[in-house]
Amino acid sequence: MLVLGQVQDVQQGYVFEDPVLQFTLVTEFENPSPGDPDRDYHTVRLYGDDFIAAAKEVDGVMNVSEGKRVMVSGRLRLVPQFEASTNKYHHHPVVLVHPGGGSVQSL
Repeated sequence: MLVLGQVQDVQQGYVFEDPVLQFTLVTEFENPSPGDPDRDYHTVRLYGDDFIAAAKEVDGVMNVSEGKRVMVSGRLRLVPQFEASTNKYHHHPVVLVHPGGGSVQSL
């Protein structure tokens, strides 16, 4: 999957024991169909310490931070999340970016 947009809501943490840099990528549509939204939101997760460090570089060009425009290529996955109030799993789409399995480029 290839997505181009503006970075929002950057967070760093762990999914189980794996370090993750997660952000929302906002894509905008020039001419949406009547009744359709003019933007869409995509959750992106970068995995791996070295990959995350490269994405956060400031002087080495790449800088995933609020307001930056980036292009992301990765694998689209549905991530299950359990909601206790309904006692059901809901699946949320996430673009997964791993070293050797995707990339992030600032524009």
